[in-house]
Amino acid sequence: MTLCLIALAAAPVAADASAHAETEQLFRDGRALINLGKIDPACEKFEQSRALEQRSGIVLALADCRERQRRFATAWELFVEAKALAVREKREPSIALAERRAKEIAGNRAFLTVAIPESHRVPGLVVTRNGKDVPETSWDQELPIDSGVYDFEARATGYNPLVLHVEVMPQGKVTITVPALTKRVRRDQGLQPR
Repeated sequence: MTLCLIALAAAPVAADASAHAETEQLFRDGRALINLGKIDPACEKFEQSRALEQRSGIVLALADCRERQRRFATAWELFVEAKALAVREKREPSIALAERRAKEIAGNRAFLTVAIPESHRVPGLVVTRNGKDVPETSWDQELPIDSGVYDFEARATGYNPLVLHVEVMPQGKVTITVPALTKRVRRDQGLQPR
């Protein structure tokens, strides 16, 4: 019985050590890729490392990587996250670095507003950006966004869906107004039985 308890107690420690070693290896791989100028694969390694462990150093590296990709809104959010982690970890140099870097790139962010007039808000209206829901709480709010091309879809049961393609430029401010959806016409509507 004693051996069984010792084995059970050691299992989580071994799993934690294994995960930590994997985190460290992914982080080192990301650093090596950055040094080779391979930004996209480096960011992927940092993302994988972050998924295993939330530490300020990992998030700072990912934020720097996203900034190199010119994804300024994402980088800014990550620098803010890194600062919060560094505060929790009591790492003063990381706190200062994350705060400084967030301030430096704040002006590079683009902003997007998804405007939906009250008269266009039909029951069950769902708006998505690149397939992910845009929460109703963020409608009509100016929010930071990375520059790029986005597909917005507005849909509701009984209405024809509407797709909008929007390009957001670096440091730009874009407002898209979702037009009123049109009611879907049923094919059998208007046909008389024989």
